[in-house]
Amino acid sequence: IGRERRRAAPAKYPTTVTLNEAFEGTSRVLQQPGGRRLEVKIPPGVDNGSKVRISAGSGQREDIFLVISVQPQPRIQRQGRDLYTEVEVSLEDAILGGETTVMTLRGKVALTIPPETQNGQRFRLAGQGMPALNDPKLRGDLYATTNVRLPTGLTPEQVELFQRLRESRSRDARDARDARDAR
Repeated sequence: IGRERRRAAPAKYPTTVTLNEAFEGTSRVLQQPGGRRLEVKIPPGVDNGSKVRISAGSGQREDIFLVISVQPQPRIQRQGRDLYTEVEVSLEDAILGGETTVMTLRGKVALTIPPETQNGQRFRLAGQGMPALNDPKLRGDLYATTNVRLPTGLTPEQVELFQRLRESRSRDARDARDARDAR
């Protein structure tokens, strides 16, 4: 009867990467007992709990796994392959339309803000999310949520313009109400 060689349970090494490293891919040097050093490539798209297998070399009785943890990043949150961020928009751009810059993991991109954009409105930037683990060309999306910044330190002229806007909108609302009541 032949003897089967039993493999030991795989060794697991917890490894932390940043969101940018998870986006781009990275490598780590693993120091093993006995002084053996292994450079391990961590592919783009890894997420919390992803396992990177390192094949046991000849003569080794166990496989090795890096168990990945991705550090949270304060300005971009991840949900699967999609990313979420906030973008500050001036009141003037929210009302009249304009353009702002969104920071992505690839760099800056321009975002067109249409007129009458509401606070909390979400815009989808297709293909700006995380790469798929086994297909880095396939990417999720980035969702940018507007955070309209209200002006402070207004001049008397600017305050007067806002008062005129309020009066104009009140007049328009009153006229619309009167027109409905007249029907």
